[in-house]
Amino acid sequence: MLAVFAEDIEWIIPGEGLPVAGTYRGHSALADFFQKVLEMMEFSSFEARGFVAEGDRVLVVDVINQTSTGVSSTCSCCSWLHRPNI
Repeated sequence: MLAVFAEDIEWIIPGEGLPVAGTYRGHSALADFFQKVLEMMEFSSFEARGFVAEGDRVLVVDVINQTSTGVSSTCSCCSWLHRPNI
C-alpha cells in the first residue's frame, strides 16, 4: 500500500491527546501510523463521497464505518488533502 504514496510523504493527524495524532514523515513512519490504527480499530467500509480539486491539491471527503473497543461508529466528516508529488 505504501507504494501509492510519495517516499517523502508528510501525513498529519491533528488532535492533541489522540493516540495517533502527530506528523508522520516517510514510508516507515506512515507504516507505523497504519499499524497503530489497525491495532485500535476494525474497519468495515471506506467510501470516498466527494472530491474537490484546486490547483495541485485534491480534498477527499469520505465515510468510514469502524469498530473501536467494541463500539461501532460512522465517521462522515473525514477529509484528506492530497498533493501530488510533482
